[in-house]
Amino acid sequence: MDDLRVGVVVPMVGEASILFEMRAFRDRRKIGMWEVHERREVFGGTLGDSTARSVLLGVSIGGIGMANAAMSTSALIQYWRPDIVVLVGCAGAVSPDFLPGDVAIGRDLCYYASYLTLPDGSVNLDIPGIRVHTDYSLTPDRSQYAVRGERKRYLHSDPALVSLALEAAKDCQAAHGDGECLASGEGQRNFPALTRWPEESGWPSPFRDPICAPAVIGTADQINSNAEAIRVIRERFNVQVEDCETTASAHAALAHKTPFIAIRGISDNEMINPAYGEFLRSGKGDLGWVEKESTRNAWAVFLRLIQLLPTRYRG
Repeated sequence: MDDLRVGVVVPMVGEASILFEMRAFRDRRKIGMWEVHERREVFGGTLGDSTARSVLLGVSIGGIGMANAAMSTSALIQYWRPDIVVLVGCAGAVSPDFLPGDVAIGRDLCYYASYLTLPDGSVNLDIPGIRVHTDYSLTPDRSQYAVRGERKRYLHSDPALVSLALEAAKDCQAAHGDGECLASGEGQRNFPALTRWPEESGWPSPFRDPICAPAVIGTADQINSNAEAIRVIRERFNVQVEDCETTASAHAALAHKTPFIAIRGISDNEMINPAYGEFLRSGKGDLGWVEKESTRNAWAVFLRLIQLLPTRYRG
């Protein structure tokens, strides 16, 4: 029985702590600056059973920001050799479609803050061809950008993984409110249901039960709270969710030809309720609590996803 190796990149310790509460990771392996926390999941039988299917998880806490995301993802791929890379963490929404407690599956991924200064001194706000899989290049006299064919401003998660993650999310949504639910057809293995954003004194509450949906995720090293900046980002790049790691991690995975997907739990939406950001900036909100709780539903989807991968994923 060969393991399907699933490498998991998590930016912050607080985000990873929810997974470590849900499942025990007893083995650790050092890779450069990082550690990989390992756990084997067996489905449909016991270890050694010819009918069993197994997934070996390798979780690396990579650090905040694009540089850390790219470096830790590359190290995980080079030294741990995953078949698939999944980035899991929390993110802020800039679209009214997402509320705290929701889960965004990163389908299209954008470096919305990658600006270059053009020869006339103006700033090119469209993603230039310094990224993999884009169509931009300089003209021979290097005076402007030439575009060949369709403009491609996004990187993309693996479509088969996106489809399977959305299927996993439907199972978790259907199980909402029932706690741990038995995964149909998976024998003895349970998976978590989506849970409502927890109540905490003074913290703004969302207006409905949690959802999971595909999203355009924008990545930059800054977090935007200014309404005008958010409006520009949404209009120019169609970004729905913003974070500091996803696209850089995807870029590294694509460079190594490793299938990638991002699963982000939503922590706030200042477009709908500016009180989220103000509550944190004022020091009244516990940022560590937010980081943990906003990833709970993302991990639920992830744990259901890994049950489906051994028999359903064809990368």
